[in-house]
Amino acid sequence: MDVPYDKYKTIEDFIAEIDSNFDIEFEYGGKYFSICPTLKGPSIAEWGKEDETEATFENGEALVNNYVINGRLLKDIVKEINVLSH
Repeated sequence: MDVPYDKYKTIEDFIAEIDSNFDIEFEYGGKYFSICPTLKGPSIAEWGKEDETEATFENGEALVNNYVINGRLLKDIVKEINVLSH
């Protein structure tokens, strides 16, 4: 039985969870990503490709406004990502 993925209803909800130091794991376009809190701010990376894809930002808003997945800004695909855990 397939379990449906969770989805974010708004970009504000997504940013609030990032800024609340949630660990967030999600899938988009067949790629898997993690967002984790660090001392320097939230960090995001594609699973298995951390050396090439990891980026750390000042806050959640900066992360969603600047991180690109498959040629699209994260802020433009928030409602499309498949949330695995948060």
